[in-house]
Amino acid sequence: MFPVAFADEVIRTHTEKGDTVLDPFAGRGPAVFSAATPGRNAIGIGVTPVGTVYGLPKLQPAAR
Repeated sequence: MFPVAFADEVIRTHTEKGDTVLDPFAGRGPAVFSAATPGRNAIGIGVTPVGTVYGLPKLQPAAR
């Protein structure tokens, strides 16, 4: 796993709003989260369901 700050910096530097970021090794989803937060589209691919368990809540905040 790498820090979200690293993914934030790479995505901000190398993409623009509306671009799509592909993470073929999404794991727990830090790059997918970093891409979705500033208005990019994100696609994450992982091989274990554990990543989905950790990643989806980051992208679907609880209802108020």
